[in-house]
Amino acid sequence: MEQLRWTTVSSWVEETIELFKNINENSDISAVSEKIDNGEIFRDKKINAAKRVFVAIKARYLKCESEKVLALAKILNSSISHQEKCNHLFIYYLEYETLARLFLDSYVYKNFNEYGQKIFTQMDIDKFFEMVLNNYGEMLPDRIKKGITDSSMAKVRNTLYKNIESFGWIDGRKGNITIKRPSLTPDWFVYTLYLCFDGECISANEVYNSKMYKRFLLNKFDIEYLISGAKLKGLVEVNKLGDINTITKREKGLLDYAKNYK
Repeated sequence: MEQLRWTTVSSWVEETIELFKNINENSDISAVSEKIDNGEIFRDKKINAAKRVFVAIKARYLKCESEKVLALAKILNSSISHQEKCNHLFIYYLEYETLARLFLDSYVYKNFNEYGQKIFTQMDIDKFFEMVLNNYGEMLPDRIKKGITDSSMAKVRNTLYKNIESFGWIDGRKGNITIKRPSLTPDWFVYTLYLCFDGECISANEVYNSKMYKRFLLNKFDIEYLISGAKLKGLVEVNKLGDINTITKREKGLLDYAKNYK
């Protein structure tokens, strides 16, 4: 059973983008770690602080398969917009930070897509954590199962939405959370196809029903729009056989696709 990671560490978005400037096919984690130790990376931070940031980034982005790491490096070192880089980075962040993922795909998604709710108050945050404590107790870290202080709960609540805000997906000012989901490009969508679905051809229904897209507050109509955009850009082929729609990838794999980003 997957554990819910109690979000208490900053997102370090800008630091992650900076660090990935040092990631390529010829680099390794030990070489990057040396650059942290000698102050070549994160020069504005003291060594101990830089090491703590590196530990968080390594856990979130550098422990997956090398193809995924290198593909992300290609994206972050391309000339696409900062928000677009954040959108790609957010994919990996939510894969690791399971509490943030649960908040978006189990609480925010339902209210955003079913009821059109775009503003979430402190009451909503309280309801979410009540749901977590009541329904996901076995998935909580051992230290949380033993009890959590009011100050620790306040910290995790604040860090949860501040981190999501740093990726450009919500506005946390004025004490409320306002959804401001950025425009997602067909290129981003096709990247998720390579990242999350095996094989050359994918059933469109499999994509529509994937829980992964709930993390990004996408419903079937949003996904259909992105598929159409990807087809128009020549990024995928879309075919229909009877009642079955299939999406066919054009590249050999994720890294080959990421190399197209300039």
